Amino acid sequence: MEKEFAVRKAIDALPTAQDKAPRLVAIYCETGAESGASLVWWSANTMVRLAVDAAARAALVEALLKVARDHAKIDEKKQPELDSVRARALRAAAYFEAVLDHDDADWLASQKDVGTDILTLRPDWVYAAPHGH
Repeated sequence: MEKEFAVRKAIDALPTAQDKAPRLVAIYCETGAESGASLVWWSANTMVRLAVDAAARAALVEALLKVARDHAKIDEKKQPELDSVRARALRAAAYFEAVLDHDDADWLASQKDVGTDILTLRPDWVYAAPHGH
């Protein structure tokens, strides 16, 4: 908990959204050394708050698309992980109003959405029926 607080404090102390965006995206996409479920949630919420500013939103989209590009490769041993990170980054970029290129949009549409990504739009999501206990 102390380590997570220190990470949050360090990122909050950065002067601009452009400085914060890569670190927040790395935490959200779980590509950096800093990780943990509570940090992922904190990162998502922080990005949403920052994104009210157009320049900050652009910085977030740029960082998310970079992560997606960096994970758009083939590696049999790591493919599920690469695809998961790429999909998470692309869903979040779309959430922040990025227009995905045709190849990314088609690829993302072919990926199963298991509902674990926080920053994604799901207008056609089919929710399971409530349990009849």
